[in-house]
Amino acid sequence: MSDIVLDSGIFIASVYPETFTQQAQQLIKRLNSEGAVLHAPYLLRYEMVAVSRKAVFQKRVTYDEGVRARDQLLNYPITLHFDTALLKRGYELAT
Repeated sequence: MSDIVLDSGIFIASVYPETFTQQAQQLIKRLNSEGAVLHAPYLLRYEMVAVSRKAVFQKRVTYDEGVRARDQLLNYPITLHFDTALLKRGYELAT
């Protein structure tokens, strides 16, 4: 069993039609079948919701499609982590 951190773009591409949607879906399916444990900071869930809402706002998807995509994203089996050091570093980089 491996511990894996994936970029949010992979999860997002797996539910919204994009250039690499098929590859993202295949990667997530393969990692799940191999028993990989996915990890991410808590921020990932907020990013997923924001992307879903933006897709609806931009009329790339309907409201109902956005809700289904949001729910699929939020239901991925991801171990979430709160990381104070990461937040502090992000602040330093932003200022």
